[in-house]
Amino acid sequence: MKAYKVDISNACLCSLCIYACMDPWGSFLPMLLSVAAHELGHILLLCLFGIPIYSLRFGLGEAQLHTPPMSYSRELAVSLAGPAMNLILFLLFAAAKPMLAFVNLILLCYNLLPFYPLDGGRILRALLRLLLPLGAADWVERICTIICAGSITLVAGYLSFSLRVGIWPLLFCGILFAGVGKTRYSDFSEINP
Repeated sequence: MKAYKVDISNACLCSLCIYACMDPWGSFLPMLLSVAAHELGHILLLCLFGIPIYSLRFGLGEAQLHTPPMSYSRELAVSLAGPAMNLILFLLFAAAKPMLAFVNLILLCYNLLPFYPLDGGRILRALLRLLLPLGAADWVERICTIICAGSITLVAGYLSFSLRVGIWPLLFCGILFAGVGKTRYSDFSEINP
């Protein structure tokens, strides 16, 4: 296996330091382990398919594996591999290590949100393009994304303003949508069927 570049942004390092210092629940190490297992799932399947990895970049709330374009079926499988690792860890440690199981459940749910470039968005995009003509697949994807974004925003607003849990739900939405918004919609269209 050829070595690839691993890049960790300053924002990622800063957020990890803050997280480690302000972690009252002891979730920092389970989170690091879970994120590593998640990315390892993607890497193992890429290696199994013989797809080269150019780099792995950790940013604020995201990890990006840079590879050449893949077929929709391979993109679907590789995208499912990370959440599958989180599901396996959740099931294995549900009784013995509840914090590790909980962190894996959170990562699983977060990564399955249908927003590109999250795994859920990649899964949705690849699946739709395997099943539908390109124009219809794009239309269905946009509708699913709008409905999910609207639902998440409404729930975050309700939690923040009606239940008065603070700004955390809205902050989560802002970070999520900022990460989604900075990607180009056409990034995935370069993948070959």
